[in-house]
Amino acid sequence: MAAITSIEGNHNLEFVLNIEENSVDEGIIASGQNLVSGTVLGKIVANTTATASTVTGTGVLTITAGALGANAIVGTYRATCITAGATAVYEFETPTGVQLRQDMTVGAGSTDIDGHFTVGAVNGTNSVVGDFFTFTIASSTVSTISASAVVGTGNGVITAGAGGGLALDGAYCVVCTTAALNAGIFTVYQPLTNEVIGTVTVSAGATSVAGHFTLTIADGAADFVVGDRFVVTVSIPKPTYILHNPAAVDGSQNAIAVLCHAVDATSGALHSDVIARNALIYDSKLTWKSGITAAQKLAALASLESKLITVRT
Repeated sequence: MAAITSIEGNHNLEFVLNIEENSVDEGIIASGQNLVSGTVLGKIVANTTATASTVTGTGVLTITAGALGANAIVGTYRATCITAGATAVYEFETPTGVQLRQDMTVGAGSTDIDGHFTVGAVNGTNSVVGDFFTFTIASSTVSTISASAVVGTGNGVITAGAGGGLALDGAYCVVCTTAALNAGIFTVYQPLTNEVIGTVTVSAGATSVAGHFTLTIADGAADFVVGDRFVVTVSIPKPTYILHNPAAVDGSQNAIAVLCHAVDATSGALHSDVIARNALIYDSKLTWKSGITAAQKLAALASLESKLITVRT
């Protein structure tokens, strides 16, 4: 069992100054831990592998994929050369099309790419601007996605495809908003907020819905009419949390949440609530791994701050 530095008499949630409605997530506390309320947590990136392709273009690099971070997204990242030469610079784009701020310089050693992963490269043949390689994160612990049959007039076939990094746990409502002969357009509404996140055209093939998943809507013998609808259900495995450990390489090196209630998971993993975002908390009421240094704690507090978890002394 991991040793921790605890505070005598910690009570549930006494570290909290303020939280919002969306501050709390449910997660799994990994087996072998007995943790008090206010423990700073990392998230295990479970059953996940990362692989880098060879360079497409002129350059030849030996690329090393390192530890995955708390922000890692299952899918394929693209790294593109923006500065040529023996110490070429590559910028990264996530599987959902977001440009990351941190670049990688060839020959500079392992670089942390905005908390998604670490990666390094050794030069073989100089890269030129526009060369690229991909960095793929795959997981055997994946979301399940299923589509119901259509409720309404049309009888086309709905196929839900691979989930993206922005998929939410819950039921998406997909409604026909434009009808046409052997065609039509469906609008997709996300869970909880019912916000419109995209549209899918009938018979247009697999369509990515804003990085949440792909949908294919095939026309049937009976055309769809406005108001026809179906449901796409996404089930995402709960994240597994463990005591934040700056020396780890399994994801728990990134401080990402704070435990709400004391949990004794000594004999087996247990479900529990964690503060994951949008909170104001007391520094003096937090519990850290034994032996954490001042520098490591500052880095962890900055990581929490990036999740809008603000710490006050």
